[in-house]
Amino acid sequence: MVDKLNRKLTMVVVALVAALIVQFVLPFRLGLDLEGGTRLTYSVDIDAARQAGVVAQEQSDQEVMSELVSIWLERVDPNGTKGVTLRRVGGNRVVIEIPGSASAVPSDVASKLAKPLSKDVAGERAIFELDLADEANWDRFPPTGGVVQIGAEEIQYQRRTGHVISDLRRGLTRTEVTDHEVGATVQLVAADPWKSLIENTGRMEFFIEANDSEDLNGVSDTRTELDKAKAWIDANPALPIADYNLKLATENPGSPLGRLRFFPMKATEFDLTQGLTGNESLKQRLTALIVEEDPRSRFTGSDMSAVRQTADDIGFPAVGFDIKSERGNAFGDYTREHIDKRMAIVINDEIVTMPNIENALVGGGMINGGARGFKEQEVQDLIQVLKSGSLKISPKFESEESVGATLGADYVRRGTISSIIALGVVVVFGIIYYRLLGVVTAISLGFNLLLLLGAMRLMQTTLTLPGVAGIVLTVGMAIDANILIFERFREELLKGRKPIQAAKDGFSNALSTILDSNLTTLLTGLILFYQGSGPVKGFAATLCIGICTTLFSSLLVTRLLMHFAFERGVENFKMLRFVGETNFDFLSKAKVCMTGSLIAIVAGVALFSILPAHEKLGIDFIGGNTMTIVTAKPESKDSVTAAVQGIDETFRAAVVQEIKSSSDGDGFRQFRIEFKAASGEDAGDGNTYRAAIQRALGDMLSSGPIEVTNNLGEVSGKLYFEQRHSIPDIQERLAGIGLTEVLAEEVTDTSGATFQFTGRTAATAQNADLFGQIESAFANERDSADNAYTWERPIPQSESVGPQVVQELRDKAIFAIILSLFAIVMYIRVRFSEYSYGIAAVAALAHDVLITLGVLAVAVHWDLVEAEVNLTMIAAFLTIIGYSLNDTIVIFDRVRENLPKYKRPMKEIINLSLNQTLSRTFLTSGTTLLAVLVMFAFNVGTRNALESFGFAMIIGIIVGTYSTIYVSSPVLLWLETRRLARGGAPAGAPAPTPATETP
Repeated sequence: MVDKLNRKLTMVVVALVAALIVQFVLPFRLGLDLEGGTRLTYSVDIDAARQAGVVAQEQSDQEVMSELVSIWLERVDPNGTKGVTLRRVGGNRVVIEIPGSASAVPSDVASKLAKPLSKDVAGERAIFELDLADEANWDRFPPTGGVVQIGAEEIQYQRRTGHVISDLRRGLTRTEVTDHEVGATVQLVAADPWKSLIENTGRMEFFIEANDSEDLNGVSDTRTELDKAKAWIDANPALPIADYNLKLATENPGSPLGRLRFFPMKATEFDLTQGLTGNESLKQRLTALIVEEDPRSRFTGSDMSAVRQTADDIGFPAVGFDIKSERGNAFGDYTREHIDKRMAIVINDEIVTMPNIENALVGGGMINGGARGFKEQEVQDLIQVLKSGSLKISPKFESEESVGATLGADYVRRGTISSIIALGVVVVFGIIYYRLLGVVTAISLGFNLLLLLGAMRLMQTTLTLPGVAGIVLTVGMAIDANILIFERFREELLKGRKPIQAAKDGFSNALSTILDSNLTTLLTGLILFYQGSGPVKGFAATLCIGICTTLFSSLLVTRLLMHFAFERGVENFKMLRFVGETNFDFLSKAKVCMTGSLIAIVAGVALFSILPAHEKLGIDFIGGNTMTIVTAKPESKDSVTAAVQGIDETFRAAVVQEIKSSSDGDGFRQFRIEFKAASGEDAGDGNTYRAAIQRALGDMLSSGPIEVTNNLGEVSGKLYFEQRHSIPDIQERLAGIGLTEVLAEEVTDTSGATFQFTGRTAATAQNADLFGQIESAFANERDSADNAYTWERPIPQSESVGPQVVQELRDKAIFAIILSLFAIVMYIRVRFSEYSYGIAAVAALAHDVLITLGVLAVAVHWDLVEAEVNLTMIAAFLTIIGYSLNDTIVIFDRVRENLPKYKRPMKEIINLSLNQTLSRTFLTSGTTLLAVLVMFAFNVGTRNALESFGFAMIIGIIVGTYSTIYVSSPVLLWLETRRLARGGAPAGAPAPTPATETP
């Protein structure tokens, strides 16, 4: 039965051994939605940078983006241990995925206003002061920026210098900008360490200070030009000084005036608190510098070979640097030439230090923090930025998504359980129906899944939540391939052939159908892979690999197993038969069915079109923010909605949905809150929405995850976990960060597992540092009972999509569908030699998508399940296209096979083909529907991707099975009748005179 048995058996054994080895050697990569973490999307305007001279004309876009990705990877994951992935999307966009638990923001960081804050103070040069005497608290505000709340107003700041908060953006999330009095509470509500590393351009340059009286070729002098620069600042308060420097250089090329640059000294607390406005403070710190005329005497951060921590003369932390060997002598000559002059070290258009050159610096030098000195964290951040290099282009933030590790673990559990049960149900059904052949199917299916997981590990493919759906779909497609083989085997047995010959013919007859159906689905998967992003891309990758392993397992492993069964003397393969020989006149009902389909399509599309965009479209296609919250105790949807919509006018448009899987008798503990953008508007920053929700819901939300305070060496705090752990385990982890005399006890009056603790440490230890050390001490660790430490987070998941990416996501989704339909038509045209088959198939696909869209509109309107159109739903549509096409091609292949065999009208040939494949149609649809129903049942109410995907697939399978019989077949009959009437030959007929054999 099997030719070249030894060779094929060797292939299977090698594949099996390799898959098993890979399972134990290579790690399995989980996506952001399963493992937890943060996904950030940035774009850069390369053309604008090239026009401004920041990027060299001869440097290609590819080179610029590669350099950008390399720098970011070095900053975010310098040791390569965090599993960070960066990938380009399109020409100028980069997606950064940082796995693991997202960084938490301490919930108790607060201070007081030291001076009144007027509502008129705003902009890049605006400041406010915190209570100088309250250093223990204001020093916990991140120096790299964050979001604070004063009264009802939210304010974003870019930096903290001592107790001074500067560079303010007022009235976030449309909160009202108001005056604030002395003593008003300033609460930290959001911070993001990743964004500060990514957005910091890190440009470092060396300049020599220009003398006040230095003559500029008789045209002007430094003092005059400095006054002009200050006047420009007054005239352009919203623009950075870099714009003036560019203007000066472009208007005076090649002259000493064109080589003049103006940068401010890095602000100190003293500079910022002199009672000056932002502009006056900037002008007071402005310094004139000279760009060297000889390009060989110009030095930047790229000329450094090493950066390290050191200490300045006073003992403050400082940054030491070495110059590359090939530039060392030139740097020595440069500094020797300017002895007794001041050398400015400019980072990000700001002079961080300007020491006097006392002797030549051949090997390198030092960067200190000036009179105020650097703090430890500032030095560490600066070293990391300088080590990675400088960005030529300032990136533009576009979107952010964050998933807590615990929520991801819940998705893994649900996906795993639903997949195992779906597999079990399908296997049991197969064994009951096909008996011994069902066992063959189970073994082949197990081999298929082992190959799939091994290939994913080998290719380092990331498994995402929709990827779990791809595995379930792979199970259905693998079962379909075996059903095709077994049903053709049955047909040959009914013709009186001996079992071994019937098996050969069964495989031979099913081969073309299996290839056609799987390859067309592979086409849609490849299109989705190249057009998709994030989880959708993960789904496509899983589906494509699954199709390849399905073909290998079905066509080779199943055949080998049947071969060995015959060799062991098995001659009778018993099988149930739910559908016997039938002779239904399906096409006689075509007009009625197509009329009904047309009415359903019109009604469904009409309902979808009149639904408001914010109801039917997800934030992928409309922009906005969404988050999942966890409450401390069960709450009702109405109570959460009232709290959210009562914040202000902006939040009245928020939609609150309970996550039914979190039901706890008297209410729910998990809710999803969505803020969708109005047409053409920006929905606002996700961090500020998250902060506003956290503030408004207050005690209603789950606490934590970490509270810690150091009072002169006496440390106390609370830790909030998802599950209980032993007290000795908690104390051991805390002692590991250097705390002594650690005592811990469980707080029994809270949900989850909360521990309060005390200990001792250095009196100077900062609360923010302790917070980070505690978070790291429990990250990715397990207790003595092998239970993972997972923080209980009040907002475990959030996603933000800016308006700038909405249009692109829509365009790519539409393009993916159109491209897949075109590819299908062309493939079928090649395989069937006529366009009519492809057009008929596409008509059925369009029918399926539109009917499914109408059902989704009904589900959205009555809030039955999560059914809004987003990227996951596009993946579902393309899967429905692939599944429906798979079903249609089975029929069309049988039509093509029957055309040369029977001298009958086209209508009878199509009816005959439908009846011959009816058993396979019901079996395949039934088993795939079983698998998808199990997946849906385990995820309904969770409002996650598997719920919406499963619901769409249930509708798609039912509608796709119907359309194969009552849409694609009638359309094919109509097209072929018209073509034959014009004198065309029947498609697939090799000879002008068909055979006269009757069935």
